[in-house]
Amino acid sequence: MPIAQIFFAASLGRVTTLQGRLATARRYYAEAAGLAEANRFAGPRRLALSGLALAYAMLADADAAAQTLAERDTGPAFGFRQPEQQLADAWTTLAARRPAEAARRFQDAAAQAASTGHRTAEAWLLHDLMRTSGADTSVRLRELADQCDSPLVSARARHAAAARARNAPELARAANDFETLGAMLLAAEAAAAAAEAFSRDGDRRAAAAALGRSSTLAAACEGAATPALFRAAGPAPLSKREREIVRLAATGMASKEIAQRLYLSVRTVDNHLQHAYTKLGVTSRAGLTQALGSTP
Repeated sequence: MPIAQIFFAASLGRVTTLQGRLATARRYYAEAAGLAEANRFAGPRRLALSGLALAYAMLADADAAAQTLAERDTGPAFGFRQPEQQLADAWTTLAARRPAEAARRFQDAAAQAASTGHRTAEAWLLHDLMRTSGADTSVRLRELADQCDSPLVSARARHAAAARARNAPELARAANDFETLGAMLLAAEAAAAAAEAFSRDGDRRAAAAALGRSSTLAAACEGAATPALFRAAGPAPLSKREREIVRLAATGMASKEIAQRLYLSVRTVDNHLQHAYTKLGVTSRAGLTQALGSTP
């Protein structure tokens, strides 16, 4: 039955998103969206496109995320998991480098989830607000953990409390919690925060170990490019291909010209540039020349 296939693919997308396997999530959500469109299920199509936009945004592909949301919004509203669908809107805004607006979107969606009793969705939204903006959501997450029997909600609450206290050992334990649950992206972020906290406390050995662990965990996340991965560790080194594209872009070459020279698609060039922008902490080509001078 098509509707069963659609929801099965969308559920796999949701699970792999929670695991941090974002490229895999993107594939499952695209499959669900295609099946829904082919079989004229408008509501499930909207759900799938929300997930697809979320995966694109967390991979730092802001243009693809925005295009997917625009496609989604041509259809009718769909009440199923409605607050959770708004994760896509908030993360897409964040990928477009509008952090204040993204924070408001997380807050508004969390308030809606609270008003309708969607506790696990509220926890997800509040935790992502903390992950992306540093906002203290620990009190409400603790309340939600007490109301739920979800190990993931409890892990989110412990992580938020550790982040508020900047407690290095507790952040490391939060990374353990997430890794045990299979949430590798959250584990990588918690380990990165632990590295920052250990470094601040003067424990260089523990900081190095936590940072190495974060890198290992992040390697399983299929290109995830979330703010927390870079906040503690600083800019990541560019890959060989990223450096090649960035150097050409810094000379003023357009993406189309770079694509022709390197025998790549324009979209591939733009995706590499977006990853490089995130790593270098710049927002446009104008900042590339200076950034390249100090980045390995």
